[in-house]
Amino acid sequence: MDTKEKIFFSCNILWTFACLTGKQLCQMNIVEGMFYAFFAALTVLIVGVPVSVVICMEVSKKSFAGKIVPYQFPFLEMGLFILVLFGMELILSVWTVRRQKM
Repeated sequence: MDTKEKIFFSCNILWTFACLTGKQLCQMNIVEGMFYAFFAALTVLIVGVPVSVVICMEVSKKSFAGKIVPYQFPFLEMGLFILVLFGMELILSVWTVRRQKM
């Protein structure tokens, strides 16, 4: 067992001693992961959109002789980002639950 596995199992043992059943521990890991993914997407929207609007204005001023090109929100790219983010979280949650049941 390497160090990461020892830390992973020791954390699970601590939660088990905190009166969580195996099913509750699995649910907690899944919900925690989904919250991380949700807040990552929210942070990208809250911080990323204003920053990208400013960058778009500045780059278009310098590239197009002072003419400002209107900003277009990248719906496709953002949708793909959120899809991959939550897909990876789902895969990691299933993997974690299977490891806990071993």
